Amino acid sequence: MSTFGIGQYSVYITSYFHHFNSKINIQIGNLMMPILTLFLSLAAPLGGVLEHKLGMHLTLIINAFILEFLIFIFIYQRNIWITFLLISLIGMTVGSVITIPGKNVCLYYPNKRSIISASIMSFNVIIGAFMSVFGEKIINPEKYVLKNDETYYPLNIAKNYIKFYSISLIIIPICTLISLPFLKKYIDINQNKNDKFDNNININKITEKGNYSKNIKAAIFNSRIWKISFMSIFCEFAIGFAFSTFRVYGALISINGTLMQYIPLFFGLSMIIFGPIWGYINDKFKSFKIIRIICLFFIFHSIMLSIFIQSNLIYILCLFIGSIFNTGINTVMHPYIMKIYGMQYFIEIGGVITICKGIVNILRGGISLLISLYYHTGKELQIPYRIIFIISIGLNILAYILALKENESYFKYPNYQYNIENLDISKENKLEISTSENNREIVIENQTK
Repeated sequence: MSTFGIGQYSVYITSYFHHFNSKINIQIGNLMMPILTLFLSLAAPLGGVLEHKLGMHLTLIINAFILEFLIFIFIYQRNIWITFLLISLIGMTVGSVITIPGKNVCLYYPNKRSIISASIMSFNVIIGAFMSVFGEKIINPEKYVLKNDETYYPLNIAKNYIKFYSISLIIIPICTLISLPFLKKYIDINQNKNDKFDNNININKITEKGNYSKNIKAAIFNSRIWKISFMSIFCEFAIGFAFSTFRVYGALISINGTLMQYIPLFFGLSMIIFGPIWGYINDKFKSFKIIRIICLFFIFHSIMLSIFIQSNLIYILCLFIGSIFNTGINTVMHPYIMKIYGMQYFIEIGGVITICKGIVNILRGGISLLISLYYHTGKELQIPYRIIFIISIGLNILAYILALKENESYFKYPNYQYNIENLDISKENKLEISTSENNREIVIENQTK
């Protein structure tokens, strides 16, 4: 989670480079987190392949070594373009392993996958929020605030980001060593056993026909996953833009330094509190209507952002409330993909959504950088930002329309064969067969007339 502080500390990193190259604009920092998340997203499907080939533990160990090497280079060079290259490689390294432990836990309790995913996310947010505040204390201990005529932090403050990432070089291997003994790969001990039911239905094990790549291609080349992806990115476009630009925008409108340090913690607390709540609601009702409600909320949220952007207090309040519902869409979406496409291919197929989000993050960062060429002060930025939030209203409406057209039917893979033998079904009973959570089970419903 220390690597995710790149977005929070971008104002210091770009200020540091500006003292060696005056052409560097502080707002180029708005691209750092989008680039990190883009390559994190691109590498997400790779995690499933690496786990399949190398195993869970070896994959995590190798990636920890690579991450150490990249961060070491990151803090001992002064070239902005090499920095962006290193951020890309860091994103790929983290992205290829970040979903593996969570998927493994969900396999143990598939019926509680929403609350489990939310709890994992909340724990990550706790660590991320702590790292954010800890980093700010190290980098900017005096809570220095840019004055109206300033657009860069002084060198004595900006250079402290190197100190923070030097500490990360110690934290990462220690946490990796602590984590490994607690990771136990899920193995389905009942996979080769027959399941017997009270109604004398004997189901032999399900045999997998075809292969891994064909099933993945069938899902990815089907339009449904892309519709879900566009729904997800359109839904959170405005709140994503507000989050990605807030650190630079907040500095330029001279928000109180103490508040700037603790705002990420406040946002994190909303995710910690409401993430498990969203997870419990989703596990309880298991309904796609939850996503529709969230999409509907973001229409009104974009309207509020566009109206009240000139009010710092209301703008921050909108971000706080938006973070609650953004937590909701992130909490509900992953379990929904697990349900529709199965646990076995969750990392690979779910990676399509994360890749789309990563590309949109880059687009948002590029837009903010383009805006910075013509609008420089915080007050000037309010004009183009309002236009973006108005456009977001239309995107939110499109997301809601896509949500209305989506259903909860399972995706049918073409390369699975289900063998059912020794069926003894009376006229009073009804047998229903469908692909279920991990596409390796048969669901039996015994319904008496």
